[in-house]
Amino acid sequence: MKQCFFFLSVLINSPKGLGNKIDVYLQPLIEELKELFSIGLQTYDAFTGEMFTLKAALLWTISDFPAYAILTGWSTSSGKTCPRCVGDTKSCWLKHGRKFCCIGHRRFLHKSDRMCKDKISFDGKMEWGEAPKLLSGMEMLQQLDGVLTEYKKKKRS
Repeated sequence: MKQCFFFLSVLINSPKGLGNKIDVYLQPLIEELKELFSIGLQTYDAFTGEMFTLKAALLWTISDFPAYAILTGWSTSSGKTCPRCVGDTKSCWLKHGRKFCCIGHRRFLHKSDRMCKDKISFDGKMEWGEAPKLLSGMEMLQQLDGVLTEYKKKKRS
């Protein structure tokens, strides 16, 4: 986990953006990562003078919400955009901004925090809601699947 072994891949959008064409860029990377993770690659270690099997994995990506939507297939144009809250996302429609805005983040604070009572700095309401339960990876996938199914049903009707 040394910085000299990290590499950063950056995409700079054209004026129209890459949209779903990002698949063309990512497909070779995904194939190589799958191979490096499962099979590995015989590599020479100059320090020990021995060969070893090098394996690799993609640990995380950092994206804005439009890129997040494209990379994951998750809709960020609905009110359920928050990756932490998933189906329990609190949002409102910004009429003049013509988009959804995630709200309700004060519920993650301790109940005695003064920000929970602060009406003026936020939406004119105090916030006492409970933070969503921290989900395991499997629970998150199941919840995402349920939300996506519900979203697709609404979109069809």
